[in-house]
Amino acid sequence: MYGWNDQDGANTGQDEKTGLDTRRRHRDSHTMEFPGCQSGCDLEIYRTSSIVVTAQGLFAGIRRGCQIRRDERKDSEDLKVREEVFDVPTLKALYRLANKKFIRSLGGVMSTGKEANVFHAIGEKGEIAVKIYRITTSGFKAMQEYIIGDPRFKSVKHTKKDIVIAWTKKELRNLMRAYDAGVRVPLPIISERNVLVMEFIGKDGIHAPLLKEVASEIEDPIGTYERITEYMSLLYHEAGLVHADLSEYNIMYDGEPIFIDMGQSVLLSHPRAEEFFVRDVENIVRFFRKLGVECSEEGLIAEIKRG
Repeated sequence: MYGWNDQDGANTGQDEKTGLDTRRRHRDSHTMEFPGCQSGCDLEIYRTSSIVVTAQGLFAGIRRGCQIRRDERKDSEDLKVREEVFDVPTLKALYRLANKKFIRSLGGVMSTGKEANVFHAIGEKGEIAVKIYRITTSGFKAMQEYIIGDPRFKSVKHTKKDIVIAWTKKELRNLMRAYDAGVRVPLPIISERNVLVMEFIGKDGIHAPLLKEVASEIEDPIGTYERITEYMSLLYHEAGLVHADLSEYNIMYDGEPIFIDMGQSVLLSHPRAEEFFVRDVENIVRFFRKLGVECSEEGLIAEIKRG
């Protein structure tokens, strides 16, 4: 229950389960206040793109099951993102991350994928990315084919919620394995339920572009191809992983390639690892052939497996 005064918008109580102090400093405040943090662990909500997730909206979400108040509806797209992403359990996960000092402020959506939204945020040491997997609209059946057969997650229940939470943990572990192997990926920081916190690739709130977006601007296509195939080899031999969805859509580029979106990546022991590996090779060869690089699927497969 929440003590709430609808007349002046002031919250007079706490969430009995979490102890979350939902009182606002001011009606127009853009800061969420959290208890139990001696030096202050407010989660500020700020503007960085078309969607603005205000503190009032988050409070209303906790109070009304994430039904955003009408006066805060900027447009149908913003409303859809809010309702799909900021359910009550996700808000509580964000609260825990803020209370642990991993997130200090949360901004707008940088990208929206089939299963998740990625937000720009500020952490203790600067810019970070916060990836929130949507529990209600994620394609969890498609996720299952990558989870089933992975011994790290053999005990996961086959419910939508459990699959999505396992997927979030899986991406954290895969990114860490790739990072430790020398592959350029966003450095993972922590996961909490369906929320993944990681390094922000970009500057001043502007994320680095995808490889597909700068294809015509790459000055050295051969060198970029060689760096990507080097990373594929490191991923295969050092991390024991296959990306399983590698293409120009899942590689960022800031002068050199960065592999992203590794929730679906599988161990080499996965029953479909070889199939996914061949598909990754086909995607990379297809893209770079268009840029004039001489390469072939057979040659790249042999090169990577040779190490």
